[in-house]
Amino acid sequence: MFVTIAAALIGILTLVLVKQPGPWIDSNMLFWFVPVLLLSLISQKRLPGEGSDTPDGNGSRSTGTALVLLFLVAIASSWITYPWFYFNYWNPDEFGRDSWGLIAFTGHAAILTVFLKRFPQYWKPAFALSILVPMILTYVTLLRSTNWGMAIYTDDHPSFMYRLWLIGQSFPRLENYVPQWCAGTVEKTPILTGAWIPGIFFLPVWIFSLPHEFYTPLFGIMYLVLVPLLIAGSIRILGGSRTAALCGAALSVIPTREYTLWLLHFGTIGANFAMALTIPISALLYRILFQKGGRGSSLALTACVLLMALWPLGPFMALPMIFTVLFHAKHLTRRSFRWLLLAGIFAGIPLLVYYRSVLIGGKIMGEAGQGIRLVGLTLNGLREGATLLRYHILRGHPLLVCMGFAGGLTFLRNSLRTWTLSILACFILLAGLANVLLPGYQLYRLGIPMVFAAIPPAILAVDKLIHLKPALQTSLLALLLATFPASAWNSVFIFTRQGHEQYFPLPHSIVQLGELIHREQIHEGRVLLTGRVGEDIGGGHIGYLAVLFDREMLGNAYAHNQNFAWQAGTPPGFLPETPEFFRMFVDTFAASMLVVIQDDWRKFLNAQPDAYELVGEILDGATHYSVYRVVEPSGFFIEGSGRIEAGPNRILLELDGVYDRVRIRYRWAEGLVVEEPARIVPFETPEGVRLIEVEPGGLPRVTIRYRR
Repeated sequence: MFVTIAAALIGILTLVLVKQPGPWIDSNMLFWFVPVLLLSLISQKRLPGEGSDTPDGNGSRSTGTALVLLFLVAIASSWITYPWFYFNYWNPDEFGRDSWGLIAFTGHAAILTVFLKRFPQYWKPAFALSILVPMILTYVTLLRSTNWGMAIYTDDHPSFMYRLWLIGQSFPRLENYVPQWCAGTVEKTPILTGAWIPGIFFLPVWIFSLPHEFYTPLFGIMYLVLVPLLIAGSIRILGGSRTAALCGAALSVIPTREYTLWLLHFGTIGANFAMALTIPISALLYRILFQKGGRGSSLALTACVLLMALWPLGPFMALPMIFTVLFHAKHLTRRSFRWLLLAGIFAGIPLLVYYRSVLIGGKIMGEAGQGIRLVGLTLNGLREGATLLRYHILRGHPLLVCMGFAGGLTFLRNSLRTWTLSILACFILLAGLANVLLPGYQLYRLGIPMVFAAIPPAILAVDKLIHLKPALQTSLLALLLATFPASAWNSVFIFTRQGHEQYFPLPHSIVQLGELIHREQIHEGRVLLTGRVGEDIGGGHIGYLAVLFDREMLGNAYAHNQNFAWQAGTPPGFLPETPEFFRMFVDTFAASMLVVIQDDWRKFLNAQPDAYELVGEILDGATHYSVYRVVEPSGFFIEGSGRIEAGPNRILLELDGVYDRVRIRYRWAEGLVVEEPARIVPFETPEGVRLIEVEPGGLPRVTIRYRR
């Protein structure tokens, strides 16, 4: 009785939280439910019940009916007017209600009603087909939306391609000296952003090819194949049926609109996969504690923990797992403790090395220059946390929001109920309070694993509802089940860019710009992105341009934690006071080509025709690229001459004579070494820039390496 009352209160609270301004119910939505209800009344046969009236938990037919009605009220309420409501094509205000999408939903429910009542032995194959077809189409849609597999080039996607390229060039190093940007920089961005997760998954691809050639197809495999398979497997481990596993897979493609925002638009492909891994980790821990899982479960747990923790915020997502294991400590046996300990050791040893490198420098994914700063909890902080939590609830899948806690509390057996709901409760607290207590570390994203954590209890509760005897009113069950193919079809709408989560392929203008630079760069030197370029060119961050153009670059904001002092090789963002200062910068860092997108910089360079020559222009909508060649560029050598071939952690000098000393326009960093008898030291220019000096010791070829 207590459990039923608690579930009812949670359900009512959910409806209050999701209510939007205006009427409680969108009367137009009821119109779409009526045909299914009428069809149910016309039909004579009932679905033969399976199982019992009261399953392993405390639920019954009446409580199941109440929960399904709660869910149907929620998806017919004013919630659908929220701009980021889950079912993108149901919102009448944002994109115009798509009648075909609602017809498809009603049609699925009607067909399921017929199958459930007239052909119950065939309803599961039909149901599976109705989910699998749109999931396959989602992958095809992704490829089609990017011109059949061209790299996604929105926001952080090109930055991740740059990091994946760096992993392929330098694996297994965690820290690298990279000559491709700003005359040589020390890079830790792959380990600070979770790029090692996709980096390890498809390592041979990044080693033997350029990331943009395979990025989108592998992105689709990772999130439209691997994540659904992991969620489906987790549901099976927790005791769900094959049908339940398929339902969980369907919801895992887009469990919340916040997930697709960070995945499709922002392109944080490492973080999103780490957040999805919380579910298999939870399932494997449950298997070891309660189902006597052994070597296989321990190895799988090791792999999942290792991958999740390769996102620096992964340890925060481990907190609910740790708390839940401690809460269930009485179930630990010598055998289960041994397997958990082995998993912890095998995952922990490489992670110690990883986090040692992450922590050097005093920040994990923080704002530039800040250390870890814990803020005390105040009344305003609680309000802020409650607002953030509601924000995540509003963007979540309605079934997970309505059935995650209430359904799990009502229908799951004791051990499974306390396990799944303990993890969900911890994530609810983290989603609301973590960002308040520790601001500046993007912990507001923990609302995504919170919604993932609702998948197991919600899906397992639905699994119990399906098998109640006597069965739920068939029309209600059909409407509930129709949500799953509707979720799969919703992913097709989102991936065709019919939502706020906009993403676009590599622009043709960027390809043209690279071709122009290759054609016109007749001298050795670097390509300088002149002026207030910021993070984006062509809709994406500029980091990958060094790989795409196959040229060393000078630019500002190619990385979030970049040193913006001009002595660090960062071009001035605003017009310099004198042309002489800018020319000094150009010569110090061996720029031979300039790319300009601002009119004031075009005027500045056009006023110096003896120093900069316009060689080409490209128009792309509002963006106007002008490419200039530096007249009489300085080249890479300050003293000496020869050929330089540079890549991550390696600068090869091929000298065309015997020199006592060679000076080159690459920035010095601690950890650069050469083999004896050569010698390497820093030297400082009159302008205060530390560059590299090499004493070849009579060698015609000297290789500079980075060994820190």
